[in-house]
Amino acid sequence: MSELTKDAVLRTVHTFVLRAGRMTDAQKKAYETLSARWCIPFNEFPLNFIDVFDNVNPVTIEIGFGMGAATAIIAQNNPEKNYLGLEVHRPGVGRLLNEIEAKNLSNLYIIEHDAIEVLEKMIPDESVSAFHIFFP
Repeated sequence: MSELTKDAVLRTVHTFVLRAGRMTDAQKKAYETLSARWCIPFNEFPLNFIDVFDNVNPVTIEIGFGMGAATAIIAQNNPEKNYLGLEVHRPGVGRLLNEIEAKNLSNLYIIEHDAIEVLEKMIPDESVSAFHIFFP
């Protein structure tokens, strides 16, 4: 075994860097009052999108929606499609929750967790129609 192999340390790959950021009062309130309705908790079992969205419409996953403004507009303009936003930045989650309520969206849910783990554990093979990754 080479020294490089022997001394190599495996590092977990993440799809994100946690950004420091203060939540506004509106984002905190939205998170506290709306996350139970629109955020899907991370777990290690595949999602059934029919159960989540209550329809068979195609699903688009957006990885890293940031503050969620574009995500909400896209979901509003495409009610015949379902959207699942993956984000770890809690102020952005709070902001998007506000947008979901303000725009009365029913086709957009959030998972606040690392995208790699969500894709590996929660998303069934061949169940997603498209991915949005705008500013990696």
